[in-house]
Amino acid sequence: MIDLNLLKEDPKKIEISCQKRGFKVNLKEILALDKERRRLQKEIDSLRAKKKKVPLKEAKKIKEVLKKKEAKFKEIKKVFLSQVSQIPNILDEKVPLGKDEAQNLVKEVVGRKPKFNFPPKNYLELNKNLDWIDLKRAAKISGTRFGFLKKEAVFLELAILKFVFDHLTSEKFLKKIIEKNRLQVSSKPFIPLLPPVLIKKEVMKNTGHLEVLEDDFYFTSKDNLVLVGTSEQSIIPMHQGEIFEKREL
Repeated sequence: MIDLNLLKEDPKKIEISCQKRGFKVNLKEILALDKERRRLQKEIDSLRAKKKKVPLKEAKKIKEVLKKKEAKFKEIKKVFLSQVSQIPNILDEKVPLGKDEAQNLVKEVVGRKPKFNFPPKNYLELNKNLDWIDLKRAAKISGTRFGFLKKEAVFLELAILKFVFDHLTSEKFLKKIIEKNRLQVSSKPFIPLLPPVLIKKEVMKNTGHLEVLEDDFYFTSKDNLVLVGTSEQSIIPMHQGEIFEKREL
């Protein structure tokens, strides 16, 4: 979620950033909700303080007023936080603008693009002879866009995973990357992680995903858990509530 102080102090900066991203946001409505939220909070605090100082009969009347105002406050706060959580992070001024991938700037090309003396086939064409992927049977049990990996394809996927982990956990490899890019970071290798695939709903909400894509998540109401769609949803909150010493970083 963006800084709420920035929202109040410099909404224009947020609006410009959203426009650059091609993201539509109604800041006037959000700011109006925030104003109403803060107004109600002030009234509620005032009524709570007054309730402690008046006779019992008057305190009962204040209690009824408080009940209505607290319900309204809760509703407005929910809508406000829902809309604020959908505002994307502020773009760095150095980020180049572009409507789609076709306008991306190429900063570096690593390696050489292969040239073939024959028309290359896509994976579906290759699969006709190799029989590495069973799409028909996967569609039967899971629907479209699924497939059973078979035979050598299974070993190929596992080999790629091992190749990646061997490189990311190699100090020699990382040192080479750091020196090439002149990075001021430690050359310690990555720590492999297999994160949980089911996380608490409030944790998913704190990563900024749930409010935007709530209808696209699988949720188990019995356990109040959400199925992650990507690993950072588990890894981002891994150290929530912790404070690190500089030597630990």
